[in-house]
Amino acid sequence: MNSHPAILHQLFLLFIWIVFLTVDARSQEKSEYGIKAGANFGSVVGPIEKNSKAKLIVGPHVGVYLYVLLHKRFAFQTEFNYSYKGANFSQTSKTGTSFFDIPEMGWENFPAPYTAFNLKGIMKLHYLELPLMMHFRAGQKVSFYFGPQMSYLFAGKSEVTQDIYVGVNVDYPLTVFEDTTVVLYDHINPWDLGVVGGIRFQNNRRLNGTLRLSSSLKSIYRKDLEELKPDFLNVFLNVGIGWRIGKL
Repeated sequence: MNSHPAILHQLFLLFIWIVFLTVDARSQEKSEYGIKAGANFGSVVGPIEKNSKAKLIVGPHVGVYLYVLLHKRFAFQTEFNYSYKGANFSQTSKTGTSFFDIPEMGWENFPAPYTAFNLKGIMKLHYLELPLMMHFRAGQKVSFYFGPQMSYLFAGKSEVTQDIYVGVNVDYPLTVFEDTTVVLYDHINPWDLGVVGGIRFQNNRRLNGTLRLSSSLKSIYRKDLEELKPDFLNVFLNVGIGWRIGKL
């Protein structure tokens, strides 16, 4: 987790070096900056378990962008965005192993198997994003792009509500926790390193449109709990419209 800012810094310097190495006075005349807005469609994707289902998350995506034409075939674009992401899922039952305080036995932080029923999970994640994208221009109006993206989680919520029966036999449990809420937000990495790829459409005036897919490269959770050992990734499709404010 601590290496993410260093990786972002190195990637940023690499892209800036490419920009200043390639761009000339003529291309700077065609560089532009503006604002953009759109929507994210997707979910935090994890292991698919039995008796589970999830709902599609739809959230806002707004920010500013800088687009620099490097060559008639290549361009560089960076953005600074706010994005809402998350997940909404439910599961009828789940088994596992975790640590529990069992007052009936006088045990604290006791490792034991459990069966959970009526699980309802919700994640509301608010990110600041910095993508760095190289464009291949298929023409004056269409380009395809790809690049890394660093996201910082500045606020959010992640929790699961469930009924937990501790012990091997649910008919004779060691203890029962009814309608228990497990807060998982503190286990999320604040930095999410990912990749983005998509297509950009430019009209002859000020408007442009983008369609992109983004994904985490590693789990958004720290793997300090048994339930969080699998990878959980932000996977979202973004549809956006940009408005050119000016040229450089």
